[in-house]
Amino acid sequence: MHTLDLAHLGKIGVNLIVREAKPDDALRLTKWYNQLVNNPAVNVEPEQIQAFSDDARSKLAPLLFTANNIQG
Repeated sequence: MHTLDLAHLGKIGVNLIVREAKPDDALRLTKWYNQLVNNPAVNVEPEQIQAFSDDARSKLAPLLFTANNIQG
């Protein structure tokens, strides 16, 4: 496991949050993944995210950030 000290980011107006994905994130993850792979056929279903949550060995963790009033 790698760790990265990001404490200095708060001083320049950048906040990062990593949390476990929820089924409600499916649409957002679909949009992001479609941009990443440039394939509009890709679709993330809420049930797929729930399956990650139910599996003790797998987790899906999106990174949320704000930077100088920009959210992503």
